[in-house]
Amino acid sequence: INSEYMGKKQDYIIISELKQAAIQNKSKICSLPNKMLLRMITYFYNVRMYSKSHVIQQLNLPSYVYGELLNRYGLKSVADKKFLQIMAGCVIHKGILRVRMFGRMLGLYEEYSHDEFKCYLDTLEFLENMNVGCTINNADTDEQHYIPFIKAQECAKVYFEGKLAEVEWLALNEKIEKGRIISLKNKIPGGAIEVDYFIEIIVTEYATLTRKAQLILEDLFIAGDLDLNGLLTLDELEILLISIEPQIDAQREAPKMFYEFADATDDNIEFLSLQKFAAMAAKYHIFTAKTQSIFLKQSIDTDFSAFVEQAKITFPAMRGMLKERLDRAGMYSEVWEARFAEFNKRLQGQIYTMRSIW
Repeated sequence: INSEYMGKKQDYIIISELKQAAIQNKSKICSLPNKMLLRMITYFYNVRMYSKSHVIQQLNLPSYVYGELLNRYGLKSVADKKFLQIMAGCVIHKGILRVRMFGRMLGLYEEYSHDEFKCYLDTLEFLENMNVGCTINNADTDEQHYIPFIKAQECAKVYFEGKLAEVEWLALNEKIEKGRIISLKNKIPGGAIEVDYFIEIIVTEYATLTRKAQLILEDLFIAGDLDLNGLLTLDELEILLISIEPQIDAQREAPKMFYEFADATDDNIEFLSLQKFAAMAAKYHIFTAKTQSIFLKQSIDTDFSAFVEQAKITFPAMRGMLKERLDRAGMYSEVWEARFAEFNKRLQGQIYTMRSIW
């Protein structure tokens, strides 16, 4: 795709206008026949999925499809017409799950985010490369594409086992089980499942986990911000690491993490904003629900009150350990004593009512 052309603002305006035209005038547009639309969907997935181009990897689905059509036909007027036919077909044939998923990624209805679109393609690629179960031959024009059920089970384990509460894990497996098909013409050991049915479940669960992870980080950021200025200092980060990630040498690792992502105020005081804190946590795989549950010796689905009670027990020991370190470094002062008191106050009160989902 011509990245310079795709980067122009007017192209996104054109795509948006074509979307609206397809939705409002679907009955007047000569949409693609069912089979042709399905073939093109498979084509777009395969080319986009295995492309090595960084430019293409960053594009959302509407921009990618539009760019592919421009490259194929050369003339903007022809590309516009074909793009309009594809989108009108997605509106008309949305009763087919495979078409509806594609339409959601085009933003025609119940729009998927770019991250959810990437999750769909990543899962599709993962399934195709898994050496599990037998091979099921799916034609490009098939309304339903199938995989062995055992492959779906293994994929779900890789993605979510250990990351969900027990009740959530059981509910997820129940949804997947409902899609099991054992009456295909060619008997598949263990049955089969429709690819789009399965990936729709995966994408939904992924979006839920992503939102939860964001809330966890927000809660941790609030809890660690002892002076309530909306920023995290190096000292505050070290306290969080000692409290939540005890396996990490906070005194050694905290400065490295902190200064990699820290910004500075006009007075050259360095700090972490919530955005930078989240980026740091993502890079170093810290402050996750799983690591917190390990530290507190509780399963992820334990009632939150149990987590709070356990934290109340462990905090005095942590405070003593950090005080000893600060004393050795000649850094302990009334300021630190006040910070410890504030943290303990929040632990006893405010933190208990936070929206945490640890």
